[in-house]
Amino acid sequence: MSDPCTMFVWTDNQAVYDGYSKGRMPNHRAMDDLWGEVWDLWELAMEAGWIIVLRKIKSHLTISDIGIRASFEDRQLSLIHI
Repeated sequence: MSDPCTMFVWTDNQAVYDGYSKGRMPNHRAMDDLWGEVWDLWELAMEAGWIIVLRKIKSHLTISDIGIRASFEDRQLSLIHI
């Protein structure tokens, strides 16, 4: 991995947002194999000093909508610590 930084991730998928917000669990039910890979990579990123910020957005927004609606202050408020 490269030097640690903050990675901002926006998702319009409620299941992804909820799954991430719950943190690592022994059984995520749907797509356990994929969640296992996500959490393995997440652990590597955290150990390397990365910060991952996940933000739920409304579906069907354009890139420009996201830039307008997600100010730096909003992104800071949405920081998730698991």
